[in-house]
Amino acid sequence: MAISLQKPNMLGANRSFGSQRTTSASTTAAQNLSSGVRPNAFSFRNISKKSWVSGQNTIKGYNQYNYQRTRAALNPRTYTAPTVDRSSVPSYANVNYQPSSSYTNGMKWGMGIAIGLGVLNTVGGMFGGNNKVSASQQLGATISSLGGNSGVSTAGTVSSAAAQAAISNMSGATDSASLRTAIGSANAQLEAMNNQLPSLEQAANQSEGELSGLKEQYSDQQTKAKEAKNDAATAKNTADAVKGDRDNKQHQVELADSAYGKASAKYTQAHDNRVDAELQFNNAKAHWSSLPEEIPDGNGGMKPNPAKEQAKKVMEQAETKLNEAKKEEEQAKTEKEQAYENLGESKAAVDKAEKDLEKAQNTLDSKKALANDAEKTVKDLDKQVKDTEAKIQSAESAISKAKAMKQDIESVRNAITNQQERLTKLEQQEINTYTTSKTKAQDGINKNNERMSQIDGDVDTAKERRLSSQMQRTNAEVKGHQAKMNSVEGNIDQTFVTNELSKQGGGINIGGVMYRTAVNPTTGNTVFARDGVMITEEEYNKETAQA
Repeated sequence: MAISLQKPNMLGANRSFGSQRTTSASTTAAQNLSSGVRPNAFSFRNISKKSWVSGQNTIKGYNQYNYQRTRAALNPRTYTAPTVDRSSVPSYANVNYQPSSSYTNGMKWGMGIAIGLGVLNTVGGMFGGNNKVSASQQLGATISSLGGNSGVSTAGTVSSAAAQAAISNMSGATDSASLRTAIGSANAQLEAMNNQLPSLEQAANQSEGELSGLKEQYSDQQTKAKEAKNDAATAKNTADAVKGDRDNKQHQVELADSAYGKASAKYTQAHDNRVDAELQFNNAKAHWSSLPEEIPDGNGGMKPNPAKEQAKKVMEQAETKLNEAKKEEEQAKTEKEQAYENLGESKAAVDKAEKDLEKAQNTLDSKKALANDAEKTVKDLDKQVKDTEAKIQSAESAISKAKAMKQDIESVRNAITNQQERLTKLEQQEINTYTTSKTKAQDGINKNNERMSQIDGDVDTAKERRLSSQMQRTNAEVKGHQAKMNSVEGNIDQTFVTNELSKQGGGINIGGVMYRTAVNPTTGNTVFARDGVMITEEEYNKETAQA
């Protein structure tokens, strides 16, 4: 089917829908005159009228001239606003509301457009103009205005994660309910930090008194440790030199008699092994003895010292090696004595060489002992240096902790003050949003009532179509205003409970718990509260029924 619309008294001004053709005014006039057909406003041409079904759009563009759907859409012109979920809300809790999906999507698009414009303005400031404000500051201001940033910078001002979180949570809050919650948490964190400060200050004062002495002691110990290392190196070099002399005397014995020399060399090696094993055992035993049997377990009690257990195992292993070395020395000594009995003419030369060897061996044993003692002294002094260094670090840490805590307390306190001011502004902004949106919504409803009265039952007239279209647009606007009202209504009720209702007299006192109820003049809602916490009407009635 095709519908042709011709404007009356304007031959040739013909437009068809469903098919396209163009005619000139002269051609149309000639055709009309020859056929005797008068131009009509609507003509169905050659298409059968039986193919047309009411309410169905079978022709492109036809719905522009079929107002049956428009009538159905406009009547009864009702609107149901999104509901607000305001169940039990704590004094520092967010109020959950459920705006329509169109409102949510609109807010997302609006936020994206606003950020984009802010970034474009920032980029424009970077490449031109006389603006003295940096681009980074402009961008920061744009994001701050959108995200609720309080302008309180925490970078480099706080050291603890708890203080950082307290400030960040307040800065990130974008509505009064979440900001009030964040401020409450920050106040609790501030109180906890103030309670910790005295003990930290006491430890810092004690550390400051000890720090000077510890640093002086540390310097002396470092000097002694350096001297001990030099002494130990000298003792080791001396022992090495004496060992060379002893080895030379051993070679003299071997030259005096080859068979005896082999037995003597075996004994000398076994003796060295026994002396070294004995020194190692004595060192392991001294270390084991220096360790405490128990150490703190971290919970106020004591537990066995695992280091002492490990030192005991090392000592036992050293003792086993010492016993084996003693046996080998005894066996080598027996073989040496047997070889001595078998000496012939070389006995005199052997006796002289053995005397020199024994003297050199005794000197070597004593030098080894001195070198070992020097090494032990180095280890002891190194341990003292490390212990003193740890004490200095602990003292400096105690001083730094007290200083950092004072700085954190100051930062959190200042942030709370700034956020309290922002909370007051947010509360007023939400009230302004509610009242402004309510006024605009009522104005829209009044306009639609006036438009409806002008229609007065006329349908499918130009005036009715114009007013109906206006009513549709206004209904959408009213819906948006009501969504804004619903988005802040719960927050406004909580603000009223916190700032007004909790300070009013009267109420019901049950076991020290105060219950109050009143009408919020801004929203017109009846609110119920328990000790400043907004609750539902059902909770209020149930808990006050016993009064």
